[in-house]
Amino acid sequence: MGERSCLIWSCVVVMAVTATSCVEGAACQSHEDCPAPQSCDGSGRCRSPATSGTSSSSGGPASSCLGLLQSNPALAGQDGLYTIQPSVPKGNAAATQVWCDMTVSGGGWTLVARSVVGEQVSSWGWLAQEGAPDDDNKPYSLGVNDHVFTFSEVLVGAHATGKTWTRAYRMALPADFLEGYTDSAVAVGAAEPVVGDCDPRERGPGELPFMLAYAGYTHHDNTYFFRDNDQRGWFGLHSDGWVLSTATNPCTRSGELESLPGMIMVR
Repeated sequence: MGERSCLIWSCVVVMAVTATSCVEGAACQSHEDCPAPQSCDGSGRCRSPATSGTSSSSGGPASSCLGLLQSNPALAGQDGLYTIQPSVPKGNAAATQVWCDMTVSGGGWTLVARSVVGEQVSSWGWLAQEGAPDDDNKPYSLGVNDHVFTFSEVLVGAHATGKTWTRAYRMALPADFLEGYTDSAVAVGAAEPVVGDCDPRERGPGELPFMLAYAGYTHHDNTYFFRDNDQRGWFGLHSDGWVLSTATNPCTRSGELESLPGMIMVR
């Protein structure tokens, strides 16, 4: 049995004792260094189809998780690490590895922030780069203002183990959100519940989690700002969890997110 065949067989039976390149994440220089169905991603690591960057129809990496999904619909439901190439000529134009949620609300969501209970960092927010997308033990912030790609929706909520949503709300954002609200906030689209049992709309027309009504202050580095008005404050997602409201009626007030570990994704 040739070396290549041996590597493939070792992966199939999950016995990569001597064939180290069978291990998910092993170093590689080309696709030939990885056993099928893995491929060599943009960071020089072997990844399976569910966790590897996928080229767009133009022949290069897509600029976001949504671009990946649109170019390859077979990725639907395959959450994981992917490599994207920011398409806007600004900031860090290098290919970067991100976490994509390809399942919730149609998929195509790029993770930009994930908090961890009890963990605080000195810099946090749209500008900050912290942690790694595959390290769930530390807070993660993509630094989306440097890894520029366009988006018009945000998905915010709470997570459990790993990156599994326990509550999530989808909202629309203005096209100029990152640069237009660097030191101010804007009213976002009505929060649509997509995960969880809190649906303020059941309590009456126009009901919504009030503390998710405004977002912005994108050049401030201590929080991902969300609040019930546009006045600057210590509200939003911090590196150790949500700070919103402890008032009564938690569903309509904070979407039942207060003090929970949170995530923010965009598409």
